[in-house]
Amino acid sequence: MPLTIRENGNTSANLVTAQWWNDFFNLLTGTMNDQPVTISYLPSGSTNSTLTLVGNGNANILVVQTNTGTNFLTLNGTGTLYISGVSNFNSNVNLASTAILDAAGGIIGNGKFGFATPGDLIDGSGYDTYIKARGASNIVHLQQNGADIATFALNGMSLPSTLASISVGSVLGIKTTGGVKLAEFKSNGTMVIGGTTYYTTQSTANFGTSAAFDGFDLAECYLVDQEDALGTGVCPNGVGIMSKCTHDGCRVASVITRVPGFCIGVPEPAENILPIALIGKVIATAPQPIGAGVLVCSDGQGNVRALASGEETFALGFSLQDACDGQVGMFIRPVYVKAP
Repeated sequence: MPLTIRENGNTSANLVTAQWWNDFFNLLTGTMNDQPVTISYLPSGSTNSTLTLVGNGNANILVVQTNTGTNFLTLNGTGTLYISGVSNFNSNVNLASTAILDAAGGIIGNGKFGFATPGDLIDGSGYDTYIKARGASNIVHLQQNGADIATFALNGMSLPSTLASISVGSVLGIKTTGGVKLAEFKSNGTMVIGGTTYYTTQSTANFGTSAAFDGFDLAECYLVDQEDALGTGVCPNGVGIMSKCTHDGCRVASVITRVPGFCIGVPEPAENILPIALIGKVIATAPQPIGAGVLVCSDGQGNVRALASGEETFALGFSLQDACDGQVGMFIRPVYVKAP
């Protein structure tokens, strides 16, 4: 029943009946549903058109329902807005602070996924992270400046030909999905394979690195207390184990050799049992410049250095070439000398 406007007067048309008041009450309380309700802003030209809804704590101050009485949008007194179902936004949604869209386990806040340091894309703490691709290729692209830096597909991962390096921690391991170790690269450059055979598809194979110094020394196998790189200077630590030499001009220093010509014992790199050169041609680590034909000794940091003119100490041997890229080819011949 439509409500009619009442005016001042004393005729029957001007009197407020109980029914009229009840209809007005029902309209305010929401029990009358056959009347259109329009909430307007202030008159045209106003500079402060504002709709204010006052709530109390977590109590809802705005509820929007379907015609069946189901809430699909509610706003409570703390400023929390709840939206049921799928929401489509046709413009930007600005978040004043970190926000959570958690109906399906997803998180977004501060322009990123997760609660990580600003600039991070994904923080999976407490959540499994999934990136799903659609289409026949099932490929996920990681790009920088519009160019692929990696692609992932059902048949594996592809890296660009311009890839400069892959950086890892102390060890790089390769396992099957069942956890079986296939190969492992250790921090000293040693590669350990899980099988018993390694081969090439080519008819011939060559070992090129330091070939001029491989196979020209006499070595003996010792247990080393850590994964020192080949060419590192070592000496006994007093308990029958070799350690990186920390003595300048050490009288018992030697070098971990790469490929000994004659080896006493069987090397076990996986167990840190390595060949230690006793005499002959080897490669040693040398971060400082060393010329060819110069007496060298241990430098106290696992390397070799050139003896200064007139220096009197235990020489490990002499250099056979100029040091290059942190290494030097040398001949091991321990002797106590005074450098010329």
